[in-house]
Amino acid sequence: MAAPCFGQLCLVLDDTHNKYRKVPGPVDDIECGLPGEVHSAPCGNWGIETETSRRKDGFQFEGWCHRIYGFLSNDPTKCRTSRNDDWYEWNSCTEDSRFAAPDPGFYNDDNHAKQKSYTSRTNKHGHGQLSRTVSCPWDSNGDYIVDEGGCKDAVRYGFYLTGHKMEMWDLDHWRPLDDKVGTDYCPTLYASGSSTNSDIYGCDAGSVGSFRGKQYGTPYVSASAAVGVPGATFINENGVCCDPLEDECE
Repeated sequence: MAAPCFGQLCLVLDDTHNKYRKVPGPVDDIECGLPGEVHSAPCGNWGIETETSRRKDGFQFEGWCHRIYGFLSNDPTKCRTSRNDDWYEWNSCTEDSRFAAPDPGFYNDDNHAKQKSYTSRTNKHGHGQLSRTVSCPWDSNGDYIVDEGGCKDAVRYGFYLTGHKMEMWDLDHWRPLDDKVGTDYCPTLYASGSSTNSDIYGCDAGSVGSFRGKQYGTPYVSASAAVGVPGATFINENGVCCDPLEDECE
């Protein structure tokens, strides 16, 4: 029976996700348009920056305004299609009297006074990787089949992501003109050991853990977050680990 040798690594990939997105309160006037450029107001796509990944123009924090810029419409109760982007955006100029609540053209929740995402669809907003110290894969019962150690050591009892934050930005096409909306904190996210689907050599198809609401942060934006492990790889540092079928591992 081989004994475990410690000091090896498992490289664990993590993805962070959000859902149940709502904007129940006022947003600072960050997408109100410049003089002569009112076509940009008031809706904007929001990106998310985390402790390990950058914001991007994509489906990171979906809102509800789709291909619309309300101020161009002749009908104040409707938003007008004016651009062919595919983002679901937020009213990011709620304090301006032109776009203030209540207004069915700029708010879609609570009698047109608040905003919520058009769906509960999960958005991936971040990614990262962590190196965990593990033992060499080893044979625990003498049957010459390695069944313990490796990436099992890293995620056997689940995967914890600590210190997670979602920094929300209203994105502009000409950086560095992005405007910060606020930050929500979900300090501890967890994916169970069974959801990681990892064996001693790693995994490539883990599922997402339970969603948890923010613990503190920007009062006028809320969402729940979760972490998943899409992949993990055992790294045999300097070839220290060997196959238990070989004599030198006896």
